[in-house]
Amino acid sequence: MLQSLRNSAGLGESGQTTREPDRMFRTRIGNPMAWVTCAAAVACAATLLAADGAIDTAPPTATVISPPAPVEITDAQRAEANKVYVDLFGEREKQVRLTPDTADDLTFAKSLLEAAGAAANTPALQSLLMEKTYDAAIVDAKGLDIAIEAMDKLIGVDPAREAFGLQRKREAYQQVFATARGDAKIDAGGELLDMLMDEADAKSRANLDDDAMTAYREALKVATSIRSPERDTIRKLIEQQNRRIIMLRKADQLKDRLKADPKDTDAATDLVMLYLVDLNSPIDARKYTFLLQDDALKQNIRDASKDPAEVEPLRALALGDWYTELAGKAGGTARWNLLSRSEAHYQAFVDSDVKDDLARSKAKFALDRTKKALAALEQTMAPAVRSVGKVAAGNVALAERGAHVRGVANHPDELLDGNSTKYTGSTGFAYSSWPCEWVVELPTVYALREIRMLLWDIDRDKRYYRYAIDVSKDGKKYVTVVDRTGDNERPMSWQLIKLRPTAIKFIRVRGTYNNENSGFHVVELEAYCNPPRDKPKTTFGEG
Repeated sequence: MLQSLRNSAGLGESGQTTREPDRMFRTRIGNPMAWVTCAAAVACAATLLAADGAIDTAPPTATVISPPAPVEITDAQRAEANKVYVDLFGEREKQVRLTPDTADDLTFAKSLLEAAGAAANTPALQSLLMEKTYDAAIVDAKGLDIAIEAMDKLIGVDPAREAFGLQRKREAYQQVFATARGDAKIDAGGELLDMLMDEADAKSRANLDDDAMTAYREALKVATSIRSPERDTIRKLIEQQNRRIIMLRKADQLKDRLKADPKDTDAATDLVMLYLVDLNSPIDARKYTFLLQDDALKQNIRDASKDPAEVEPLRALALGDWYTELAGKAGGTARWNLLSRSEAHYQAFVDSDVKDDLARSKAKFALDRTKKALAALEQTMAPAVRSVGKVAAGNVALAERGAHVRGVANHPDELLDGNSTKYTGSTGFAYSSWPCEWVVELPTVYALREIRMLLWDIDRDKRYYRYAIDVSKDGKKYVTVVDRTGDNERPMSWQLIKLRPTAIKFIRVRGTYNNENSGFHVVELEAYCNPPRDKPKTTFGEG
């Protein structure tokens, strides 16, 4: 495979590399001479040239325990990746573009996709190769599957370009939908509808609200064309998105008032409450508390921006009452969001060790009342609720909170029992033979910001696993949030997957490898709407 990649890149049998004293590499690639200084790019170039044994490509012996994955790609890394791409594939790309036949475009796309697989340890270059794969594949009618596969992988390795990847996938399906007829058109329309909805959700999470609205409206057109039962749901989401855009414009107007008059306390209060109530963002509301004159409101907003489990218990109880009062004056999604936060704070108090019987009785009664109010609301506004997700305190992936798992062959109860510190070589973890697939179902849809998974790590100096995690709101359509299945991946111990607030009910874990034996072993899986500030614990202490 590597020799074919070399050929496609314009490298002959005589391609060579030499090591310089300052650890820079000079690489002859066809005719151009390129100086490659980016370590990630060097690693990929070494992999591509390994067929002739020019460079020792043995896997590194050093490992990093539980780095956040995938890693954020910097502008400098993208620039270096582009240089390497031009050196390796630039001439071939020019040649392919000059020919009227699209068959060579498709062949080129396949070679780029293979190269991307070889660049698993260089995310910047892998992301660029996926983009170039799409560009080459999409010009040929037979290249649709390759183009879509490339964008799926791009999203997995480069989450910052999620909206871009989904848009390109959508464009691929639009080509098919525009020309198909009969059942083929309905099938293509269903795929396109899914793409448009994913794109709209991604743009909404990235705060590209006008773009999200455009995608939702395009989705409604397709849904109407194929008579999809999702039409009513999409209409409600459009209404919800439109309200959000109106609120954001109102926020801008209030900020303009405050720029003109920083002492305008009415504008400051309105701005803080708009972020808290209408935009469901206590963290953004807190940014403007310095403009407030009301000390009690200041304190409420500051506490509201924390995880309820980290708030002092009696304050959590008071915040539950405050949110309930605010919910009584709100309607629609805002009311549901406020009651959801109220429930989280009441639950935090009930779970505390406060001994005051009167306060505990009050909190339990208020919690039960709030749960019933939320259940009633959920029946009347299910699509909007599913889109937003509930906010709750602490780890929501616990069996005692109603979460359960399926697909685990051995000791599934260990995965969601809350124990991440008391395990041994034979107890305290769930496991199956790899490859395996487990699905954790949460009791409701939550707005998650972090997923944590503790891979068994008693022999943490030598054992590593490979895995991927997908998430879903409905258990049918999944999106990959982390993919560490590549040959150069070495995940160990705690894995922290950080998310923008994302509506999730199902978490699918795909175990693909263990370098020591045939088992895929996980001590604990956790999920948070408000991630704790402390580092996660293991049997060794901090992870």
